[in-house]
Amino acid sequence: MGALIEMKSRNEKAEPVVVEGGEKPVAPKPVDLKAWESAPKERTAAYFPTYSTVSKTMQTAMRGWVREWFTANPEILLRPHSVYPILVFQCTH
Repeated sequence: MGALIEMKSRNEKAEPVVVEGGEKPVAPKPVDLKAWESAPKERTAAYFPTYSTVSKTMQTAMRGWVREWFTANPEILLRPHSVYPILVFQCTH
């Protein structure tokens, strides 16, 4: 297996906090997920329209992140077994 290539966090601009033993980056604030408790349940009329909108939005965002990731890591194109599934995802709607 090859080396894992990860996209760097978008929160890299966080100011480091000086702690005993060196500098440590500021952790991002936790995300409040309480909104999911009021999300439509399966077998309700609002379920499909809500989750299809969420799905389309997430896929659009992921396609943008994949584009950024390829730009930041062009060496991934040298690993066809890794890049083909990502390219298929990127090209589908």
